[in-house]
Amino acid sequence: MLLLDDLRLSLEGLTPQIKDLADAIGYDTLGDTIAELDNKTQEPNFWDDLANSQQILQQSKQLKD
Repeated sequence: MLLLDDLRLSLEGLTPQIKDLADAIGYDTLGDTIAELDNKTQEPNFWDDLANSQQILQQSKQLKD
């Protein structure tokens, strides 16, 4: 039990660093950006511009990964 408590405290100590990293990469807005890109793929004329379509799909995949 002592080991688990030590690990829990160590992880809790990383919380401020994780929050700083999330802010630095804009984590809170990533979901909105992904949703916006996914909505673009549902538009009827999405595949009319193949180069743009591929770019949108690549950007969406990159953000999801």
